[in-house]
Amino acid sequence: MAAETTSAASRWPQQIKYIVGNEACERFSYYGMRSILAGYITGAVMRGGLGQTADYSTETIHLFVAVNYFMPLFGAWLSDKVIGRYHTILWVSLFYCAGHGVLACSDLAHDVTGKMWCLFFGLMLIAFGSGGIKPCVSAFMGDQFKPEQSHLLQKAYGAFYWSINLGSFFSFLAIPWIQEHHGYSWAFGVPGILMAVATLVFWLGTKHYVRVPPTRQTKSAGFIPVFFTALRGQPCLALGPVLNLLATLGLPLFVIIALTFITFQHEITPAIKAVGWVAIGSVALWYALVLVISLMKRFDPGDKFWAAARPRYTEAEIAAARSVSPILFVFALIPVFWSLFDQTNSTWVLQGGKMLPLVIGGKYLLGLLIVLAGGLLVLAIRAGDFLMRSVATVLTGLGAVGGMIAVFMALTQHHGTEGNELQQAAVVFVVSVVLLALNLKCGDRTVRFLLGGVSLFFLGWFAVVYQSILTWTYRVGADEMQAANAGIVMILVPLFTLLIYPRLGRLASPLHRMSYGMFIAALSYVIVALLQQRIDAGAQLSIGWQLLPYTVLTTAEVLVSTTGLEFAFREAAPEMKSLIMSFWLLTTTVGDLFVVGITKLFSDKVNHAASVTSGRFMLYAGLVFVVAILFSVVARDYRYRDRAAAEGK
Repeated sequence: MAAETTSAASRWPQQIKYIVGNEACERFSYYGMRSILAGYITGAVMRGGLGQTADYSTETIHLFVAVNYFMPLFGAWLSDKVIGRYHTILWVSLFYCAGHGVLACSDLAHDVTGKMWCLFFGLMLIAFGSGGIKPCVSAFMGDQFKPEQSHLLQKAYGAFYWSINLGSFFSFLAIPWIQEHHGYSWAFGVPGILMAVATLVFWLGTKHYVRVPPTRQTKSAGFIPVFFTALRGQPCLALGPVLNLLATLGLPLFVIIALTFITFQHEITPAIKAVGWVAIGSVALWYALVLVISLMKRFDPGDKFWAAARPRYTEAEIAAARSVSPILFVFALIPVFWSLFDQTNSTWVLQGGKMLPLVIGGKYLLGLLIVLAGGLLVLAIRAGDFLMRSVATVLTGLGAVGGMIAVFMALTQHHGTEGNELQQAAVVFVVSVVLLALNLKCGDRTVRFLLGGVSLFFLGWFAVVYQSILTWTYRVGADEMQAANAGIVMILVPLFTLLIYPRLGRLASPLHRMSYGMFIAALSYVIVALLQQRIDAGAQLSIGWQLLPYTVLTTAEVLVSTTGLEFAFREAAPEMKSLIMSFWLLTTTVGDLFVVGITKLFSDKVNHAASVTSGRFMLYAGLVFVVAILFSVVARDYRYRDRAAAEGK
């Protein structure tokens, strides 16, 4: 009996596959749309673009991302207080699908003004849909694990993040290709189809899910009412709670409002510029306050402060509210990281547009496929039961997709009427689909694994014999290069989770990992600045050079972003998980507004391209380096609620 209990505690819940599958499709839709956004806004009108400037594109994209990551506050309120996480994810996803539909119909507009309205309305719906479900999906996945399975969360969130990048990797490769060959309508429409698939996959797992009821049903209070009840109950306004309130809510809210105000100003007058500098100064004051409170070890206002709330609220409600403030001190220093990371979809794409495209031949593609498959096999062998089955399914899935591509290539070559290659490609496709179906139905992990290997081997055999891949070439431009981030993540997440973190012990605690990532992020922008110097000097660089900063920044992303999701869930009280997840996502809003504010304040009135200069990149590198030092100080003084996390487990 004890052995069965231990075995159950070591197995992932079966419904996780629906959540991970949903996330992969949803991220394909989101990043597929974002992959062509910079090119669409700055592209020539005659080629279907909007003909806007580089600075305008940077401002628009980062404003969209900022709104997208602000909406989790609404999603968290809706899920935690009203309808629960499951219904929030399901129903808000429909707005998401509608947003993609609006973008896909933009070609129906007769002029650029009409297309601009379609762009803004479509992005608004996508921001509402994507942002609304963001804090719910990751928290909903954590809900599926029982308390005795908490040791599985590190690997679970690693797999969750891996699925995000699986979807985004293929979207960055496919959607720019669709745009180039079939125009922007199809390029925006295909992500909408994938979002509909994501909603369907999530719905298929309905009967298996564990659902945590909203506080409307449990009648428990949230952080805000408990905190302000305690604040009002103080005989005199103590300095500690006031500073705590300023650092966690007051100054961040002011910074968001001020930077949003700057964002919507078309002309930067001296008065507007003064507001911008006040906002930047408030960020400096905010961070100084976080540092002082950290050195004083006063992340929490203290027992005396919370005692004033006890006549009205239970100990459980007060304990849940107390869990929020220390976490917000950690989150306060994350926005600058997102200021850097999210520019991979804006300024890095614009930099890549000034570089020479990279044409990859079929031999290199086949070699890359073999290396990737081999790496997945090795990781699957070392991994647990669930990950091994998942990798086997991915391998058979790749076989099926590859078979479909082979049929398409054969049809293209022979016009669909003749040729042995078409018949053989059809056989490959049918066999791959059958193997995929068997894989999904089979319960034995070893058999599933063998099916995955056979499927991929079958596809490789066809490619070599008929030279379908060997004669193919793929052009990697600025849009396609964005796939590098997701591809590198899919390698680094299992590498770090399965091989590196277990060997680091306490040095692999969440805040240690995030500290390392902040310093590494600064290095990536030094590299980007050096590349920009070469470009400005007239050098004709291959876009392949961007792989170096992509690799460095992606390493930082794995250490900061993946870990941040895990930290947010493990440290939050059960009643506050969606709220804490929304605050984590809100750090992206602040980071992207920061980019818009800097772009506005330091804009070049001559060529409107100051956001893509070596000096600007070095500015961001210096900012994140300073913040990384502050983060290390805060991380040192933070006291974990989850002791296993403090031990790096």
